[in-house]
Amino acid sequence: MKKAFLLMSLILIGVLLAIVVGCSGEEQEPDRPGVPGQATVTIDLSTFQTASLARPNETCAHFDTAAVLVTVWSFFSQSVLAIPRLAFGLALIQPAEYEGEGIWSWTFGADTNNIELTAELLASDSVEWQMRITNSELDHFLWYGGRCDFDASGGWWEFYAPDDTVGTNEVLWVGWQQNEADTTAHLTMANIQSENPDYGDTLDYDVDDGIATVWLNDVDGGRPGKWYITWHLNDHYGRVEYPEGNTGCWDSELNCIPCDSLDLP
Repeated sequence: MKKAFLLMSLILIGVLLAIVVGCSGEEQEPDRPGVPGQATVTIDLSTFQTASLARPNETCAHFDTAAVLVTVWSFFSQSVLAIPRLAFGLALIQPAEYEGEGIWSWTFGADTNNIELTAELLASDSVEWQMRITNSELDHFLWYGGRCDFDASGGWWEFYAPDDTVGTNEVLWVGWQQNEADTTAHLTMANIQSENPDYGDTLDYDVDDGIATVWLNDVDGGRPGKWYITWHLNDHYGRVEYPEGNTGCWDSELNCIPCDSLDLP
């Protein structure tokens, strides 16, 4: 009886081991990494446009100067970041397809397969991202790539120009940080398009309690140097510090006022 029981036990253990070994050869889908939010490719500079429309005449010269500076960057960045922002917005609300070996993919525009977003989990517990576009003019073109941590709280992007004919088509580099509970990203942007007249210019953007701050480094413009601009997102008052060190301020009505009358950091 004991021998029969021992034999049955050995057979049962062997079956269990065979099941475990067989299953271990199948790849288990790991946890999907966090998708970076749209704020990681967004800078909100609309305050200057909104305020300018409300007060088209007799605005403070300091406000006008700040508006020109941020608007130039706004046009440049929005032309580069519009499609990436769309892709992240769609990825946040659509399921990803797991392709194996730590790679997830999202495909948007199924009829034309025009946007493909992929995330690959690396051994360092970081995630490599790529977004490629296919259309009548582009074939699987790498629009941008980058890396971030697994929780998508910080990382960097590098963007490329499809119409570049120089040979190296890097256009814009963006470093970012984002808190899960905060929809506003903290960005550092650099113009890395070598043939662009603003090549080497950088912008740092931050928002804290409704106060936006931009640090601009103009390398080779008409008035090169470091500019510091800060303003209230809702009330529109603000301050600009010029490369020479002097400052100018405006109130909510966009009139020039003494800077010591403003509650700004």
